[in-house]
Amino acid sequence: MGRNSGRPFRSSRNKSSEGEDKGGRSHPFKKKTPFKFSIYQAGKMSPDFDTVKQAIVEKIGKDHPMSVIAKTALYKMEHGTLEEPKRLSVEEAYEEVDQMSSVQVHFLQQELDMRFKAALSEYGSKLQAYQSTMSAAFSTIMSDYCTKELQDRITVEIDRNPSEEIYGDPIKLLKLIKVLTHSSTNGRYPYATMLDTLVRIVEIRQGKDESVVSYVKRFKALWATFEEMVGNKMFNEFVHTTDEYRNEKNDDARNLIVEQSFERCGTYLLARGVDPSRYQTMLDSWRERFAQDEDVYPKTLNSIQAIMENWRIKKQPDNNSNQRNNNHNNNNRNNNNNDKNESNDGGNDKGQGNASNFGQTGKGGKGNKSDSAPSICFACGEDGHITT
Repeated sequence: MGRNSGRPFRSSRNKSSEGEDKGGRSHPFKKKTPFKFSIYQAGKMSPDFDTVKQAIVEKIGKDHPMSVIAKTALYKMEHGTLEEPKRLSVEEAYEEVDQMSSVQVHFLQQELDMRFKAALSEYGSKLQAYQSTMSAAFSTIMSDYCTKELQDRITVEIDRNPSEEIYGDPIKLLKLIKVLTHSSTNGRYPYATMLDTLVRIVEIRQGKDESVVSYVKRFKALWATFEEMVGNKMFNEFVHTTDEYRNEKNDDARNLIVEQSFERCGTYLLARGVDPSRYQTMLDSWRERFAQDEDVYPKTLNSIQAIMENWRIKKQPDNNSNQRNNNHNNNNRNNNNNDKNESNDGGNDKGQGNASNFGQTGKGGKGNKSDSAPSICFACGEDGHITT
Protein backbone atom coordinates (compact mmCIF):
# COMPACT_ATOMS: atom_id res chain seq x y z
CA MET A 1 0.00 0.00 0.00
CA GLY A 2 1.18 3.51 -0.79
CA ARG A 3 1.96 6.01 1.86
CA ASN A 4 -1.11 8.03 0.86
CA SER A 5 -3.53 5.16 1.35
CA GLY A 6 -6.18 5.66 3.98
CA ARG A 7 -6.46 9.38 3.48
CA PRO A 8 -7.61 11.52 0.59
CA PHE A 9 -5.05 12.70 -1.90
CA ARG A 10 -4.37 16.42 -1.90
CA SER A 11 -2.59 18.17 -4.69
CA SER A 12 0.20 20.50 -3.63
CA ARG A 13 -1.44 23.18 -5.79
CA ASN A 14 -4.34 23.34 -3.30
CA LYS A 15 -2.28 23.77 -0.15
CA SER A 16 -2.11 27.52 -0.38
CA SER A 17 -5.14 29.69 0.07
CA GLU A 18 -6.97 31.07 -2.93
CA GLY A 19 -5.11 33.94 -4.53
CA GLU A 20 -1.81 33.08 -2.81
CA ASP A 21 1.18 30.93 -3.69
CA LYS A 22 2.93 28.48 -1.35
CA GLY A 23 4.77 31.27 0.40
CA GLY A 24 1.60 33.17 1.15
CA ARG A 25 2.34 35.83 -1.45
CA SER A 26 -0.43 37.26 -3.54
CA HIS A 27 -0.81 35.49 -6.85
CA PRO A 28 -0.22 37.98 -9.69
CA PHE A 29 -2.77 36.41 -12.02
CA LYS A 30 -5.51 35.55 -9.51
CA LYS A 31 -8.44 37.94 -9.75
CA LYS A 32 -9.82 39.14 -6.46
CA THR A 33 -13.50 39.74 -5.82
CA PRO A 34 -14.08 43.37 -6.94
CA PHE A 35 -16.72 44.16 -4.33
CA LYS A 36 -18.45 42.53 -1.39
CA PHE A 37 -21.48 42.81 0.82
CA SER A 38 -20.69 44.79 3.95
CA ILE A 39 -22.56 45.94 7.03
CA TYR A 40 -23.98 49.42 6.69
CA GLN A 41 -21.87 52.16 8.24
CA ALA A 42 -22.96 55.79 8.20
CA GLY A 43 -20.77 57.90 5.95
CA LYS A 44 -19.07 54.92 4.31
CA MET A 45 -19.74 54.24 0.64
CA SER A 46 -20.07 50.59 -0.37
CA PRO A 47 -21.48 48.73 -3.39
CA ASP A 48 -25.25 48.48 -3.31
CA PHE A 49 -26.93 45.14 -2.76
CA ASP A 50 -28.19 44.66 -6.32
CA THR A 51 -24.75 45.31 -7.83
CA VAL A 52 -23.08 42.64 -5.72
CA LYS A 53 -25.96 40.22 -6.26
CA GLN A 54 -25.67 40.66 -10.03
CA ALA A 55 -21.96 39.83 -9.84
CA ILE A 56 -22.82 36.66 -7.90
CA VAL A 57 -25.42 35.63 -10.47
CA GLU A 58 -22.93 36.10 -13.29
CA LYS A 59 -20.24 34.11 -11.51
CA ILE A 60 -22.57 31.24 -10.65
CA GLY A 61 -23.85 31.18 -14.22
CA LYS A 62 -20.29 31.01 -15.51
CA ASP A 63 -19.11 28.35 -13.05
CA HIS A 64 -22.28 26.24 -13.33
CA PRO A 65 -23.67 26.71 -16.85
CA MET A 66 -25.84 23.58 -16.64
CA SER A 67 -28.18 25.04 -14.03
CA VAL A 68 -30.07 27.92 -15.61
CA ILE A 69 -32.83 27.49 -13.03
CA ALA A 70 -30.40 28.18 -10.18
CA LYS A 71 -29.14 31.33 -11.85
CA THR A 72 -32.70 32.58 -12.31
CA ALA A 73 -33.57 31.68 -8.72
CA LEU A 74 -30.64 33.70 -7.36
CA TYR A 75 -31.56 36.68 -9.49
CA LYS A 76 -35.22 36.64 -8.38
CA MET A 77 -34.31 35.50 -4.85
CA GLU A 78 -36.98 32.84 -5.14
CA HIS A 79 -36.41 29.09 -5.33
CA GLY A 80 -36.92 27.64 -8.76
CA THR A 81 -39.43 24.87 -9.37
CA LEU A 82 -38.87 21.70 -11.31
CA GLU A 83 -41.95 19.81 -12.39
CA GLU A 84 -41.50 16.12 -11.79
CA PRO A 85 -42.61 14.05 -14.79
CA LYS A 86 -45.68 11.87 -14.46
CA ARG A 87 -46.11 8.42 -15.92
CA LEU A 88 -49.06 8.36 -18.30
CA SER A 89 -51.20 5.45 -19.33
CA VAL A 90 -52.47 4.96 -22.87
CA GLU A 91 -55.96 5.84 -21.68
CA GLU A 92 -54.70 9.19 -20.34
CA ALA A 93 -52.62 10.01 -23.39
CA TYR A 94 -55.00 8.97 -26.18
CA GLU A 95 -58.73 9.49 -26.59
CA GLU A 96 -59.32 6.78 -29.22
CA VAL A 97 -58.18 3.87 -27.02
CA ASP A 98 -61.46 2.02 -27.59
CA GLN A 99 -60.65 1.74 -31.28
CA MET A 100 -57.19 0.24 -30.66
CA SER A 101 -56.27 -3.40 -30.46
CA SER A 102 -54.57 -4.80 -27.40
CA VAL A 103 -51.31 -5.05 -29.33
CA GLN A 104 -51.44 -1.37 -30.25
CA VAL A 105 -52.20 -0.43 -26.66
CA HIS A 106 -49.27 -2.56 -25.50
CA PHE A 107 -46.76 -0.91 -27.86
CA LEU A 108 -48.06 2.58 -27.16
CA GLN A 109 -47.71 1.99 -23.43
CA GLN A 110 -44.12 0.87 -23.93
CA GLU A 111 -43.44 4.06 -25.88
CA LEU A 112 -44.98 6.18 -23.15
CA ASP A 113 -42.91 4.38 -20.51
CA MET A 114 -39.73 5.04 -22.46
CA ARG A 115 -40.57 8.72 -22.68
CA PHE A 116 -41.30 8.78 -18.98
CA LYS A 117 -37.95 7.19 -18.12
CA ALA A 118 -36.10 9.68 -20.31
CA ALA A 119 -37.98 12.61 -18.76
CA LEU A 120 -37.38 11.22 -15.27
CA SER A 121 -33.67 10.91 -15.98
CA GLU A 122 -33.53 14.47 -17.28
CA TYR A 123 -35.46 15.68 -14.24
CA GLY A 124 -33.00 13.94 -11.92
CA SER A 125 -30.04 15.51 -13.70
CA LYS A 126 -31.57 18.99 -13.52
CA LEU A 127 -32.51 18.56 -9.87
CA GLN A 128 -29.02 17.39 -8.97
CA ALA A 129 -27.46 20.27 -10.89
CA TYR A 130 -29.80 22.73 -9.18
CA GLN A 131 -29.07 21.42 -5.70
CA SER A 132 -25.31 21.28 -6.21
CA THR A 133 -25.29 24.76 -7.75
CA MET A 134 -27.29 26.24 -4.89
CA SER A 135 -25.00 24.59 -2.36
CA ALA A 136 -21.97 26.00 -4.16
CA ALA A 137 -23.67 29.40 -4.35
CA PHE A 138 -24.08 29.49 -0.57
CA SER A 139 -20.36 28.84 -0.06
CA THR A 140 -19.39 31.33 -2.76
CA ILE A 141 -21.52 34.10 -1.29
CA MET A 142 -20.20 33.55 2.22
CA SER A 143 -16.51 33.21 1.36
CA ASP A 144 -16.07 35.52 -1.65
CA TYR A 145 -18.77 38.17 -1.38
CA CYS A 146 -19.06 38.97 2.34
CA THR A 147 -16.66 40.94 4.49
CA LYS A 148 -15.28 39.24 7.60
CA GLU A 149 -17.49 41.35 9.85
CA LEU A 150 -20.58 40.40 7.88
CA GLN A 151 -19.61 36.71 7.94
CA ASP A 152 -19.50 36.85 11.74
CA ARG A 153 -22.89 38.53 11.89
CA ILE A 154 -24.41 35.92 9.56
CA THR A 155 -23.00 33.10 11.68
CA VAL A 156 -24.58 34.62 14.78
CA GLU A 157 -27.95 34.93 13.04
CA ILE A 158 -27.83 31.33 11.79
CA ASP A 159 -27.06 30.04 15.29
CA ARG A 160 -29.70 32.29 16.83
CA ASN A 161 -32.47 31.15 14.47
CA PRO A 162 -31.88 27.47 13.66
CA SER A 163 -35.53 26.96 12.75
CA GLU A 164 -35.18 29.25 9.72
CA GLU A 165 -32.73 26.77 8.16
CA ILE A 166 -30.60 29.43 6.54
CA TYR A 167 -27.44 27.33 6.33
CA GLY A 168 -26.98 25.88 2.85
CA ASP A 169 -29.81 27.96 1.37
CA PRO A 170 -28.43 30.87 -0.72
CA ILE A 171 -31.87 32.42 -1.17
CA LYS A 172 -32.44 32.77 2.58
CA LEU A 173 -28.83 33.89 2.93
CA LEU A 174 -29.30 36.70 0.40
CA LYS A 175 -32.47 37.85 2.15
CA LEU A 176 -30.64 37.93 5.48
CA ILE A 177 -27.73 39.83 3.93
CA LYS A 178 -30.12 42.36 2.46
CA VAL A 179 -31.43 43.15 5.93
CA LEU A 180 -27.97 43.26 7.52
CA THR A 181 -26.48 45.49 4.84
CA HIS A 182 -29.27 48.05 5.27
CA SER A 183 -29.20 48.12 9.06
CA SER A 184 -26.72 49.90 11.30
CA THR A 185 -27.92 48.21 14.51
CA ASN A 186 -25.69 45.42 15.76
CA GLY A 187 -28.36 43.81 17.91
CA ARG A 188 -31.02 44.08 15.19
CA TYR A 189 -33.56 45.58 17.57
CA PRO A 190 -36.52 45.55 15.16
CA TYR A 191 -37.69 49.11 15.73
CA ALA A 192 -34.18 50.49 15.35
CA THR A 193 -33.64 48.46 12.20
CA MET A 194 -36.84 49.71 10.63
CA LEU A 195 -36.39 53.35 11.61
CA ASP A 196 -32.72 53.43 10.60
CA THR A 197 -33.74 52.24 7.15
CA LEU A 198 -36.47 54.88 6.98
CA VAL A 199 -33.99 57.61 7.96
CA ARG A 200 -31.63 56.48 5.22
CA ILE A 201 -34.47 56.73 2.70
CA VAL A 202 -35.45 60.22 3.85
CA GLU A 203 -31.83 61.39 3.75
CA ILE A 204 -30.88 59.81 0.43
CA ARG A 205 -29.60 62.33 -2.13
CA GLN A 206 -28.66 62.12 -5.77
CA GLY A 207 -25.00 62.90 -6.39
CA LYS A 208 -24.13 65.98 -8.41
CA ASP A 209 -22.86 63.90 -11.33
CA GLU A 210 -24.89 60.74 -10.57
CA SER A 211 -27.03 59.39 -13.38
CA VAL A 212 -30.78 58.92 -13.06
CA VAL A 213 -30.46 55.15 -13.43
CA SER A 214 -27.89 54.90 -10.64
CA TYR A 215 -29.87 57.09 -8.24
CA VAL A 216 -33.17 55.32 -8.86
CA LYS A 217 -31.47 51.94 -8.46
CA ARG A 218 -30.06 52.94 -5.06
CA PHE A 219 -33.40 54.25 -3.91
CA LYS A 220 -35.36 51.20 -5.07
CA ALA A 221 -33.02 48.88 -3.16
CA LEU A 222 -33.64 50.77 0.08
CA TRP A 223 -37.37 51.13 -0.55
CA ALA A 224 -37.75 47.40 -1.26
CA THR A 225 -35.97 46.60 2.01
CA PHE A 226 -38.26 48.98 3.89
CA GLU A 227 -41.32 47.38 2.28
CA GLU A 228 -40.16 43.94 3.39
CA MET A 229 -40.02 45.26 6.96
CA VAL A 230 -43.31 47.14 7.21
CA GLY A 231 -45.40 45.90 4.30
CA ASN A 232 -47.16 48.19 1.83
CA LYS A 233 -50.20 49.19 3.90
CA MET A 234 -48.65 51.60 6.40
CA PHE A 235 -50.12 54.68 4.63
CA ASN A 236 -53.61 53.29 4.11
CA GLU A 237 -55.11 55.19 7.04
CA PHE A 238 -53.42 58.41 5.98
CA VAL A 239 -55.00 58.18 2.52
CA HIS A 240 -58.47 58.37 4.07
CA THR A 241 -57.67 61.88 5.33
CA THR A 242 -56.76 63.30 1.89
CA ASP A 243 -59.12 65.39 -0.24
CA GLU A 244 -58.38 63.16 -3.20
CA TYR A 245 -59.88 60.17 -1.41
CA ARG A 246 -62.77 62.09 0.17
CA ASN A 247 -63.83 63.71 -3.09
CA GLU A 248 -63.75 60.44 -5.00
CA LYS A 249 -67.16 58.76 -5.05
CA ASN A 250 -66.29 55.65 -7.06
CA ASP A 251 -65.38 52.73 -4.81
CA ASP A 252 -62.98 51.16 -7.32
CA ALA A 253 -61.15 54.45 -7.76
CA ARG A 254 -60.95 54.84 -3.99
CA ASN A 255 -59.48 51.37 -3.60
CA LEU A 256 -56.90 52.18 -6.26
CA ILE A 257 -55.85 55.31 -4.37
CA VAL A 258 -55.33 53.20 -1.25
CA GLU A 259 -53.37 50.54 -3.14
CA GLN A 260 -51.07 53.14 -4.70
CA SER A 261 -50.38 54.99 -1.45
CA PHE A 262 -47.17 53.18 -0.53
CA GLU A 263 -45.50 53.60 -3.93
CA ARG A 264 -46.69 57.20 -4.22
CA CYS A 265 -45.01 57.96 -0.92
CA GLY A 266 -41.80 56.33 -2.14
CA THR A 267 -42.01 58.25 -5.41
CA TYR A 268 -42.19 61.56 -3.58
CA LEU A 269 -39.25 60.62 -1.34
CA LEU A 270 -37.23 59.82 -4.44
CA ALA A 271 -38.16 63.21 -5.92
CA ARG A 272 -37.23 64.89 -2.66
CA GLY A 273 -33.63 63.73 -3.02
CA VAL A 274 -32.95 64.67 -6.64
CA ASP A 275 -30.05 66.94 -7.54
CA PRO A 276 -31.52 70.48 -7.26
CA SER A 277 -29.00 71.94 -9.71
CA ARG A 278 -30.62 69.82 -12.42
CA TYR A 279 -34.21 69.22 -11.31
CA GLN A 280 -35.27 72.14 -9.13
CA THR A 281 -37.34 73.58 -11.99
CA MET A 282 -39.12 70.22 -12.26
CA LEU A 283 -40.06 70.25 -8.58
CA ASP A 284 -41.12 73.90 -8.71
CA SER A 285 -43.39 73.24 -11.69
CA TRP A 286 -45.14 70.41 -9.84
CA ARG A 287 -45.74 72.62 -6.78
CA GLU A 288 -47.05 75.52 -8.83
CA ARG A 289 -49.46 73.38 -10.81
CA PHE A 290 -50.70 71.61 -7.66
CA ALA A 291 -51.40 75.03 -6.15
CA GLN A 292 -53.59 75.63 -9.20
CA ASP A 293 -55.57 72.43 -8.49
CA GLU A 294 -53.68 70.39 -11.08
CA ASP A 295 -51.95 67.33 -9.64
CA VAL A 296 -49.07 66.33 -11.93
CA TYR A 297 -46.95 64.62 -9.29
CA PRO A 298 -45.79 61.20 -10.57
CA LYS A 299 -47.37 58.24 -8.81
CA THR A 300 -44.88 55.44 -9.53
CA LEU A 301 -41.12 55.02 -9.33
CA ASN A 302 -40.94 54.09 -12.99
CA SER A 303 -42.86 57.18 -14.06
CA ILE A 304 -40.62 59.60 -12.18
CA GLN A 305 -37.57 57.89 -13.64
CA ALA A 306 -38.96 58.40 -17.14
CA ILE A 307 -39.70 62.07 -16.39
CA MET A 308 -36.20 62.69 -15.06
CA GLU A 309 -34.57 60.98 -18.02
CA ASN A 310 -36.50 63.20 -20.44
CA TRP A 311 -36.37 66.43 -18.45
CA ARG A 312 -34.65 69.28 -20.29
CA ILE A 313 -32.03 70.46 -17.83
CA LYS A 314 -31.14 74.13 -17.96
CA LYS A 315 -27.39 74.59 -17.73
CA GLN A 316 -26.20 76.66 -14.80
CA PRO A 317 -24.28 79.83 -15.76
CA ASP A 318 -20.53 79.35 -15.84
CA ASN A 319 -18.86 82.24 -13.99
CA ASN A 320 -15.55 81.64 -15.72
CA SER A 321 -17.26 81.64 -19.10
CA ASN A 322 -19.08 84.87 -18.26
CA GLN A 323 -15.81 86.51 -17.22
CA ARG A 324 -14.18 85.46 -20.48
CA ASN A 325 -17.10 86.88 -22.45
CA ASN A 326 -16.92 90.17 -20.54
CA ASN A 327 -13.20 90.47 -21.18
CA HIS A 328 -13.77 89.72 -24.85
CA ASN A 329 -16.46 92.40 -25.11
CA ASN A 330 -14.26 94.94 -23.35
CA ASN A 331 -11.41 94.22 -25.73
CA ASN A 332 -13.70 94.68 -28.71
CA ARG A 333 -14.95 98.00 -27.33
CA ASN A 334 -11.41 99.26 -26.77
CA ASN A 335 -10.40 98.22 -30.26
CA ASN A 336 -13.36 100.10 -31.74
CA ASN A 337 -12.49 103.19 -29.76
CA ASN A 338 -8.88 103.02 -30.86
CA ASP A 339 -10.05 102.83 -34.46
CA LYS A 340 -12.12 105.97 -33.92
CA ASN A 341 -9.16 107.76 -32.37
CA GLU A 342 -6.93 106.79 -35.25
CA SER A 343 -9.58 108.06 -37.67
CA ASN A 344 -9.72 111.41 -35.88
CA ASP A 345 -5.95 111.69 -35.85
CA GLY A 346 -5.91 111.06 -39.55
CA GLY A 347 -8.42 113.86 -40.08
CA ASN A 348 -6.21 116.31 -38.18
CA ASP A 349 -3.26 115.41 -40.34
CA LYS A 350 -5.28 116.46 -43.38
CA GLY A 351 -5.80 119.93 -42.03
CA GLN A 352 -9.09 119.51 -40.30
CA GLY A 353 -7.76 121.21 -37.18
CA ASN A 354 -5.35 120.41 -34.37
CA ALA A 355 -6.69 118.87 -31.16
CA SER A 356 -5.13 119.36 -27.78
CA ASN A 357 -3.13 116.56 -26.21
CA PHE A 358 -5.94 115.71 -23.75
CA GLY A 359 -9.20 116.50 -25.54
CA GLN A 360 -10.34 115.53 -29.01
CA THR A 361 -13.07 117.09 -31.06
CA GLY A 362 -15.48 115.62 -33.52
CA LYS A 363 -15.94 116.61 -37.12
CA GLY A 364 -16.00 120.31 -36.30
CA GLY A 365 -12.22 120.42 -35.85
CA LYS A 366 -10.08 123.34 -34.57
CA GLY A 367 -10.74 122.47 -30.93
CA ASN A 368 -14.37 123.54 -31.10
CA LYS A 369 -17.26 121.32 -30.20
CA SER A 370 -19.58 120.38 -33.00
CA ASP A 371 -23.30 119.83 -32.69
CA SER A 372 -23.22 117.16 -35.37
CA ALA A 373 -20.68 114.83 -33.70
CA PRO A 374 -20.10 114.11 -30.02
CA SER A 375 -16.72 114.59 -28.41
CA ILE A 376 -14.58 111.57 -27.56
CA CYS A 377 -12.60 111.37 -24.32
CA PHE A 378 -8.98 110.43 -24.84
CA ALA A 379 -8.61 109.04 -21.34
CA CYS A 380 -11.47 106.54 -21.29
CA GLY A 381 -12.39 106.21 -24.98
CA GLU A 382 -16.07 107.04 -24.40
CA ASP A 383 -17.96 109.75 -26.24
CA GLY A 384 -20.13 112.48 -24.75
CA HIS A 385 -17.39 114.25 -22.80
CA ILE A 386 -13.73 115.27 -23.00
CA THR A 387 -10.79 115.22 -20.65
CA THR A 388 -9.65 118.65 -19.52
